[in-house]
Amino acid sequence: MAQFVTLVWGAAMIGNLIVAIRLCYAIEARSGVKNGPQYANLFPVALNIGVARDAETQRLRRKMNLHLLFVPIGFAPLIVFALYMEGMI
Repeated sequence: MAQFVTLVWGAAMIGNLIVAIRLCYAIEARSGVKNGPQYANLFPVALNIGVARDAETQRLRRKMNLHLLFVPIGFAPLIVFALYMEGMI
């Protein structure tokens, strides 16, 4: 059972990161950022560097930041759960 929970939880967090990357691509497209061979500039976009200032783009950026925030926050309980199930805490 614990393995299933960790599998689903980890997959959900990876899916959340994928959503954040897709939002980053949309923000870059709206901002006219040319990025070479299409790598997502997560950190400059998250910090509002080189991003269009219109309301819709900023809304997308805030949504992306929220998804990026959920990734480490979501993995923390997963690690605690895994350690608890192994009897380490």
